[in-house]
Amino acid sequence: MKAGIINIGSELTSGLVCNSNASHIGKILCLFSLDVGFILTLPDRVDTIVKALKQVCDGAQLVVITGGLGPTHDDCTKEALAKFTKRKLSFHKETAELVEKKLLERGVRISNERFLGAYQPEGMEILKNPIGTAPGLRFSHRGTEFFVFPGVPVEMEVMAEQYLIPYLEKVSRERRTIKVIRTFQLPESKINELLEPVIEEFPLLDVAFLPRHISNDIVINAPSEEKISLDRFVEEAKRALGEKIYGYDEDTMESAVGKLLRDKNLTLSVAESCTGGLVSNRITNIPGSSEYFMGGIVSYDNSVKINILKVKAETIEKYGAVSEQTAVEMAEGVRNVLGTDIGVSTTGIAGPSGGTKDKPVGTVWVGYSDREKAFAKKFIVNYNRELNKLIFSQLCLDTLRVELLREKGEGK
Repeated sequence: MKAGIINIGSELTSGLVCNSNASHIGKILCLFSLDVGFILTLPDRVDTIVKALKQVCDGAQLVVITGGLGPTHDDCTKEALAKFTKRKLSFHKETAELVEKKLLERGVRISNERFLGAYQPEGMEILKNPIGTAPGLRFSHRGTEFFVFPGVPVEMEVMAEQYLIPYLEKVSRERRTIKVIRTFQLPESKINELLEPVIEEFPLLDVAFLPRHISNDIVINAPSEEKISLDRFVEEAKRALGEKIYGYDEDTMESAVGKLLRDKNLTLSVAESCTGGLVSNRITNIPGSSEYFMGGIVSYDNSVKINILKVKAETIEKYGAVSEQTAVEMAEGVRNVLGTDIGVSTTGIAGPSGGTKDKPVGTVWVGYSDREKAFAKKFIVNYNRELNKLIFSQLCLDTLRVELLREKGEGK
């Protein structure tokens, strides 16, 4: 079955908002083996939307549209759909009552029915929105099935699960399985080299590489009947890549670290300079992190390093704030101050200024301390300030993860 995705919103075409809806819908369609022939991002302009619908929809059996269903003047998707299908927009009383009820629950009263978003193209099925106020639509036109969802990602995701997936389960002949293997600190070319014999062993699996700044993902797309082959591939990949694999599917570095800390019944504290609290923020994004994370100290200024973390003033004077020695003392200091099993630290130069010949922008030292040992590792990355900080935080978490694995006897 051929399918297409259309995402509507001038905030998308202007680059102000990232189009995450296309990714989410694409994954769903791929799971059901649909051939996605196009993904279009269109502005909130009726004529542009109508023109695009006429041009691309003839060859597709399914089109999923998001965005432009709200009650404001720029929400024109329903008007465009009415024009495209030659239908009238009519007031839909049930929608108006439902929207009015939801708004009243939020303390908002609107008397003008025009602002309730209650006008809908005649003859289209109204899809109730369990979260927001804008309902979705479903209709058929010239052999193509259309699902239309709100552009708010959380609303779209819930409605896709409620309406789109049951439809696909009925019409799709094959459901595929997608497995993602997440790695870090391993270049794409090296992954390909290590996995080449494994890939050749399983020709019925589609294997792709997805390089990102904080992860290099291996995406395996398998027919449902190749589940055993998929499981074997993952086991072979484990042997080939070892501790460079930090997780699978929706895992993050912070969730991987959290699982290890919880399994080993260990507590953690963090001292941050260049990352400004980002490591702590990522750790606390994981539900239940209070079981193992005691707290963090952002020691951005040297006085905080000295007075709170008890880093020796002479250490900073002799070696500098960005140094192996300072990173180690920061990790030891936060572990002692907060009374945890493990302390980690970051101290570096995020940029764009502050670098020297010996310590260029992108230099970071990651410190580690437990009851038996303390050390620091140096890394150099070269991106913009925001990305440098993100990668610094990933390097800190990965250093901790690998150390926990090696203590558990799983690293190599």
